[in-house]
Amino acid sequence: QLLTNLAKSFIGGAKPKADGDAETAESTDDDAGLQVQSAMEMGARIQEFSADLDIFLVLMNSIGIGTALLSILNTMLMSVSERLTEFGVLRANGWSAGNIVHLILAESAVLGVCGGTLGCVLGWAGTLALNATFPAELDLYASPTLLLYSLLFSTALGMLGGLYPAIWSVRRSPMEAIRRG
Repeated sequence: QLLTNLAKSFIGGAKPKADGDAETAESTDDDAGLQVQSAMEMGARIQEFSADLDIFLVLMNSIGIGTALLSILNTMLMSVSERLTEFGVLRANGWSAGNIVHLILAESAVLGVCGGTLGCVLGWAGTLALNATFPAELDLYASPTLLLYSLLFSTALGMLGGLYPAIWSVRRSPMEAIRRG
């Protein structure tokens, strides 16, 4: 009885009946089979649900992007700190600080391209698998434009994650970097 009242209140927008209102609930069971709503009411309900879903998706995507950014930053920071001596030797042999920054940003861009390519392939294969599993319910499509933008976004995210380690590595003088090793 309680579940029926909750379902009716969710679908119809009516307030749920309390357990003590069994007589009232029984009298409304006859007209509970059919409900009439205007298109405006249904549209307002769909918009409310859609707005909540949009907020949830933005939060989940933000968490994913933040995690990816921190992972790339951590990977590049460890890579740069292990090769600080080599960067000092390159600087002592005539490389400018800008050359070192470009080298590190290129490495982090390659990391972003590799991760983005893997993500695009897995996403494309996932859409194919879901479409094959649920042919009547789903018709997902991973367009080449979407995959290209995803790849460009992951490359930019990789470069953004490598920016701090690149700047951190060139702040040391070449002699200080060589002595550290």
